[in-house]
Amino acid sequence: MIYGLSGHIENAIFFDAMKCVTQTRYYPRNLPDKSGFQDYVSSLGISNNHHLIIYDRSPFGFYTSSRLWMIFRVTI
Repeated sequence: MIYGLSGHIENAIFFDAMKCVTQTRYYPRNLPDKSGFQDYVSSLGISNNHHLIIYDRSPFGFYTSSRLWMIFRVTI
């Protein structure tokens, strides 16, 4: 589901957490491999010199953001 831009912070970057994941039959939302994740993050212009604010506009308000936080912690 795609949500409108009404809650989008100006100049925020849209991060597709599923973009760098290799889906399998048993794990459709598995963790990305380290190099693929780093390449994707770099392609967005994010480096170690940035402070990130991760938020999402999902109905629950925490599912995607908490997953992304966990991916950063595990992968980087």
